[in-house]
Amino acid sequence: MRIGYVESGKSEFDGELFPLVSYDGKSIGEVFLADPLVLEWNLRNRQFNNLLRELSLDDIKDIFEKAGTLFLDGNIQMGDQVFSAKDYAEHFSKLTGAPISAPLRTIRRVSSYFKNIIQIIQYQLPHASLSVLDKGYYIFNGKKFGWIPKGNNLFVTTPSNHPSVNLLWILSIAFGYNVVIRPSINDPFTPLRLMQALVDAGLPKQAFNFYPSRHRTVQTMQKICDRSILFGGEEIVKQYSNTESTRVFGPGRSIMVVGKNYNNKIQTVIDLAVESMIRDGGRGCINLSCIISMGNGREIADEIAKRVASIEIYDPLDGRAIIGAIKHKKLAESINAQIEQLMSDTDEDITKKYRHNERLLIKDNSSFLQATVIYCEDNKGIFGNEYGFPFLSIIDAKSNAEVIYLAKNSLTVSLLSDDQSLFNDLLFSPNIGKVYQGEHHTCDIDFCEPHDGYLSDFLFSNKAVRAQF
Repeated sequence: MRIGYVESGKSEFDGELFPLVSYDGKSIGEVFLADPLVLEWNLRNRQFNNLLRELSLDDIKDIFEKAGTLFLDGNIQMGDQVFSAKDYAEHFSKLTGAPISAPLRTIRRVSSYFKNIIQIIQYQLPHASLSVLDKGYYIFNGKKFGWIPKGNNLFVTTPSNHPSVNLLWILSIAFGYNVVIRPSINDPFTPLRLMQALVDAGLPKQAFNFYPSRHRTVQTMQKICDRSILFGGEEIVKQYSNTESTRVFGPGRSIMVVGKNYNNKIQTVIDLAVESMIRDGGRGCINLSCIISMGNGREIADEIAKRVASIEIYDPLDGRAIIGAIKHKKLAESINAQIEQLMSDTDEDITKKYRHNERLLIKDNSSFLQATVIYCEDNKGIFGNEYGFPFLSIIDAKSNAEVIYLAKNSLTVSLLSDDQSLFNDLLFSPNIGKVYQGEHHTCDIDFCEPHDGYLSDFLFSNKAVRAQF
């Protein structure tokens, strides 16, 4: 198959040809990388108009509902080929190495998300007032307040760790933004299928801009476009996090805190932790990567290690696969070496005593990193690190203050404790994205809830309005 760049719904097959290679080294297609100079010229000379001036809420609802059905079971043009949902799932899995359960679950999730788009939008609006999208203002305590888009277009660099992450930016279409996408070369399929499903369902073609390109184009595209959403590692976070027009989604670091009253509920803790750790191959930012226990961390580590060490390795396309392949052998070797280097003398890989193989496993010309549980005596070694496979570090804390310190800079904290004071401390911590109290998986997600904030807060601003109508 061949994928080109797309402007206003029209595909162009020119530019630098880049091979698409599967996790086992086989060719599965090619993608044309847009020439940076052509890309820049096209963006600077395009006229973008916010689609809220063209689409009503009823239009948006109808388009998204139709697109959800198409994404779920439709045949969609992707590059020079037509893909069924099964074709899409297989190609995503081949290109990323993710277990096929990840795209299959995403297909169902996208369908549900699209069919509930109005409810999801409503939670993001001031005072849940749907009319604000049509009118441009809302009324509160007798006063009018404008609620206006900060721009007409949004630049997005899409990720490849998990297909569902794309749902974090897709809502911008419902908010009327034209979207300019630079897809990850490791997953051009998900954003292309999402956008094409929306266009086939009636989205105006001018909203659709898809530019596969080299990484050096990111800074140029970010400067030209009104708003930008970037996904990446710590380097991207450091480079762009202080830019007002740019929203950066970096590493997740999702944590479970186990309080003393769960010392006699070990099985519940283990069940929640294992599912949170391994779902979809452990590749999501909301997969569990750390546990802070208040008393029995080593016992928890041992029980989890027993469970995950028994996970068998299958080809990612096999429905039984839980752990995905690491696409490049050198990358797998590098991650494995980094883990060994970062472990301090007091860090212990508990899974090592239950596994029959080394962490790094080569099978059928593919590289795998097996699920790993490390118990840490302190946070001076590897505690807090996360990787693109099921990896969990566990530590004990002696006080609530220590829990708060260890949990900082986390996307999700799931608290297994009835300690109201600890819950309040986590809730009011400004560097924790989400707080769940009770028996919740860290990877549970409700798109009506803010995920590291609401997208609307980034795309819209309040404006003073005085008018007699």
